[in-house]
Amino acid sequence: LFWGSFVSSSWFDVHLRIQVSWMRELFNGDATDTILQHMNLASILSTLKETQQQPVLVLIIITAIVIPLLSIIYYPVSLIVRHRDFVTGRQGRKYWNLMDPFVRFSIFVVWILLFLDLATSFISLHWTGSVISVHNRIESGLAAYILGCTAVVVLAVIMRVGQKNIPSRTTSNLPSEAEISPYMEEDEPAREPLLGPSEEQDRTSSDVTKRCMARISRFLIFESGLVAILMLITSFFEPILKVRYSGLAAEFLPSREQSIHLGQLPSLLWMRGDAAGTKHWILLISGASLVLQTFIVPLSTLLLAFGTADDRKWLAFLYPAVNPLSLTLALLVIVPILERVPEYLLEQETSGLCQDFDVVLGESCLVLDSKLGIGAWCWAAHSVLLEVFMLLSIA
Repeated sequence: LFWGSFVSSSWFDVHLRIQVSWMRELFNGDATDTILQHMNLASILSTLKETQQQPVLVLIIITAIVIPLLSIIYYPVSLIVRHRDFVTGRQGRKYWNLMDPFVRFSIFVVWILLFLDLATSFISLHWTGSVISVHNRIESGLAAYILGCTAVVVLAVIMRVGQKNIPSRTTSNLPSEAEISPYMEEDEPAREPLLGPSEEQDRTSSDVTKRCMARISRFLIFESGLVAILMLITSFFEPILKVRYSGLAAEFLPSREQSIHLGQLPSLLWMRGDAAGTKHWILLISGASLVLQTFIVPLSTLLLAFGTADDRKWLAFLYPAVNPLSLTLALLVIVPILERVPEYLLEQETSGLCQDFDVVLGESCLVLDSKLGIGAWCWAAHSVLLEVFMLLSIA
């Protein structure tokens, strides 16, 4: 799936749809649909380079190229090693799940593209009954990439479950205390304690310190989980992103300002994708994968953890599938991208005409000014606290 997405010619296509009023009235004609640009991973990186978005460029290279390629190598090799240890009877040793914390960030580039899609899909110019609108159609290349990210996460969860369920043969062959006791001598003299008074006192103070640290850890787990739920609820009622349109073309927009709420993301992506002509199976697969990893699995894990406060070892299994941090990282870098990337693409498609307008009239064709809302910061706090909750509970 990863290789198929990398070689795909398009992840999503930018369409310009023009519907002229007199043609619709006289000839009952449909709107003309023109493809402005085919966007894939290579063109995304090229655009970020041209718009001087070097930090985001580096992040996408790491999360969308390096991490998937490493996971393609790491997980098959890890499966082979664990199968070999199971066959040879050495499966009791500890394995390090090195890639599990990082594979979650592979969908970072997907959130960047979806926010670009939403921000530009609101562009619809109305003038004397004619409509000029922008539509972004998600193609199979992006769907293959999302499925690849989901498959890696599912594999990481399965490997963690399998690692815990495999019994260890290294300790099962040792004799038990009941088997040894009949051979012990009854008149064996009492042995002197191995620890002196000072060592015994040190051990007692060490036990007290461990108990204090355990109480502090339980307090932090409870507080981080509770505040994470409160921040999640708040983020659904406040906008996460506000976009304001200015320039010459903004005069023909029905609304010059749009607010995006967290709870609206699934429905907005479905409606915009359906209006652009995206195939329904692509919308279903992509939307289900993103919603599960970002919303459903983290929230279910958090609520179930409060119900099983005595034993949270199962949290270690679901840790790779809890993924709100990718959305947080995308929100933190999306503002400069929305301000520069659409303007750059518009300049390229108009062959410098918008730049001439800016020089002559002192105003650009269309500029997107965006800022993060309160909901974005609440979501960021929720994702960080949830990560703390998961790590402390697993530890």
